[in-house]
Amino acid sequence: MNELDCNPIIVKTKLEQEDFISVRYALTKFKSSRFIKPLAIYLILFVVILFILTLYTSNPPSSVQDSSTPIHSSSASLHPFLSYLPTIFFICFIAFIVFGRKWLIKFSSKKHYDSNKLIQKEMTYTFTNETVECVSESTSAKIRWNEVFKIAETKKSIVIYISNLTVWIIPKRSFTELDLDRFKESVYPKFPKKKVEFIKK
Repeated sequence: MNELDCNPIIVKTKLEQEDFISVRYALTKFKSSRFIKPLAIYLILFVVILFILTLYTSNPPSSVQDSSTPIHSSSASLHPFLSYLPTIFFICFIAFIVFGRKWLIKFSSKKHYDSNKLIQKEMTYTFTNETVECVSESTSAKIRWNEVFKIAETKKSIVIYISNLTVWIIPKRSFTELDLDRFKESVYPKFPKKKVEFIKK
């Protein structure tokens, strides 16, 4: 008989807003890291090319300028600014994606947490060799390990994916040190390596 059958791990926890935000940010960053770096390289190259083209169109070579055509002073002063607008806009857009992403995740996570009263309730998780059970004052669910989609471990939490979009978040602080070690040693080997994700954040 497995050690978890003789001595199940029972964890009582209450998910705080900061726990939820931390996990959402870690998971989003982990997923986006797979494509964000190559995308960033292409975007930087695009900005450089766009900037060069903007310089060329705003200051064409003298050989192609028609000296016989009079240039009005108002057009001369306005044209360079207008020609730089696409580049300026694009650079601001990239900066917003890079630096505003964390703020957007935090804002949406806070809104999600505040609107979902179920995840704010105290939960009791019971881990055995065959199943994981989640019980609160209003809900109860039990699922076999072979039905769990995958598991992710962040710096502060254990995340059990009931499906690709539904998760149970258990802060590590809710485990005793011994029970957390027992959980990892007993549960992780039940899954293929690609179904257990370790996220540093």
